[in-house]
Amino acid sequence: IACSAALASIELLKTKEIQDNIQFIENSNISFSEKIENHPKVNTTRCKGVILAIDLNTNAGRYGTLRAQLLKSFMDEGVFLRPLGNTIYIQPPYVITKEQLEKIYTTIEKVLDSL
Repeated sequence: IACSAALASIELLKTKEIQDNIQFIENSNISFSEKIENHPKVNTTRCKGVILAIDLNTNAGRYGTLRAQLLKSFMDEGVFLRPLGNTIYIQPPYVITKEQLEKIYTTIEKVLDSL
């Protein structure tokens, strides 16, 4: 059963729809990265595939008050992101909509502006 599920997942991953959405996510992340990289609270950004990492201009420990503050702020906005220390990661599912991705970006900007 597990092998059948894995094969079905691979076939789904290879579909044009999913591949197009992966490209859409990559392009969107690159555009947002270029937009946000000059924010005063951002140190660096980097994209790898559908993953976007935003390093903040702070010296925070891996687990600390900044991480807790970021996590709470994102959750209050209805966005679940996993900050790790002073880095915010976006790793959206391949089926995310344009509107959902825009909400993530808008929320990140809002939270950064409030720091």
